[in-house]
Amino acid sequence: MSFYDDFIDWFKNDWCYYIAGLFGIVTIFLVLYWWWSNSQRRKMEIEYEEMSADLSKKMRKLQDQANEQKMRMHVAGMVIDKLLTLKASIDKTYQGMKAYIGNLSTWYKEEQEGLNVMEPLVKAPFIPLLSNSQLNRYFEGNKDKITEGMHLYEYFKGFQLDDEAIIGYKRDLKQKILVQIETLLNNFTVFRHIFETKDYPYLDKEYASAKNLLPVLDTKSAPFCQVRKTAVMKPQARFLFIHTDPEEQQSWNAAYPQYFNATPISENIVSVYKIVGLRLQNLTIDEVILD
Repeated sequence: MSFYDDFIDWFKNDWCYYIAGLFGIVTIFLVLYWWWSNSQRRKMEIEYEEMSADLSKKMRKLQDQANEQKMRMHVAGMVIDKLLTLKASIDKTYQGMKAYIGNLSTWYKEEQEGLNVMEPLVKAPFIPLLSNSQLNRYFEGNKDKITEGMHLYEYFKGFQLDDEAIIGYKRDLKQKILVQIETLLNNFTVFRHIFETKDYPYLDKEYASAKNLLPVLDTKSAPFCQVRKTAVMKPQARFLFIHTDPEEQQSWNAAYPQYFNATPISENIVSVYKIVGLRLQNLTIDEVILD
């Protein structure tokens, strides 16, 4: 019997069908298992991808929130730093302004107290053209004009909190005010005042004319030393010192002699703010009482 015949006989046996059937079932089971495992693996891969995508999305969201929070903290920190810097600047400005206003108030009180103790009278032989009452009225009525263009808040820019700077600031502030006041004195001369060629509203009107001033000036120019009865009174030399412009000189020379008993010699001086009457009396030392 050949191998082929043996195989045919074996194949014809009943149990080989069982083996073949079992093999088929196993094969079908393996195929089904392979298909199921593949489907499960694919499903897991899809779920993993979805979970991974979802986690990535959540991580990006959390990262964005963290970055946003970080930026907010950074901006908040910058704002706080700026606010602290601003607070320090405001505190410094406030302290400076407080000191500035305090000094202005103190200086005002000092000046006011100084005005209250000013002696309104001028001792002989001087003749005042000013009076406190007239000046007070004039400055009170013209304070807005005098201080026009002056703003104290502008001067605060140069104010510093140390003794030397405060003293210098007060001096400079007073100087600026004086400059403003001096503009009111432009073109002032005693000649124009007493000959009424121009009105100066800040001056007393008592001596606003040559007729009123020059005779009094002549009287007050008399020597006021005590002379012995035995003294020989010689003629006095009389002088008058006043500033006049060249175009005013002729009018002055023609007008002033009428107001004097003895005509003084007139001399031109530089100062426009005063007129000086002077008499010279020649006396020996023995003719004067020195006690």
